[in-house]
Amino acid sequence: MEGYRAPGQGSPANRRFVAILDKELTPDEFSAVRAANEGLGKVWRNKDNELEGIASFPTGDLTLADTSLTALDSSKATLQICYTYVAGSYGATINDPLIEKPAASEATVELRKTDNWYLYSITNDHVVPGCSASPKV
Repeated sequence: MEGYRAPGQGSPANRRFVAILDKELTPDEFSAVRAANEGLGKVWRNKDNELEGIASFPTGDLTLADTSLTALDSSKATLQICYTYVAGSYGATINDPLIEKPAASEATVELRKTDNWYLYSITNDHVVPGCSASPKV
């Protein structure tokens, strides 16, 4: 997963990310999937007002721990993914030391098929107690 996180335009990770995107995405859909990808593992203090800041964030790589195919037809596949990471958060002030602890999140990933399967959306990203390790990954 980490190799596709798009940190900057023109970077190797960004080029890999753009290469797996559905070529039919509208500009708004492209912006939404890019923001969702960059937001994986981040927890906002107030989801409706990002100005209040991030409550926790990944301090390292994201690791895909489990996948489940939840829907499939000839041109669309929906996956439930679970990934792990180390979440960092600060105490009451920015001067407090960084607190790191293991964390896990789930998200819904939709793929669309044209000549191949491409990423269409990432939605419903949320923290979970843990991921079940399965031989599918």
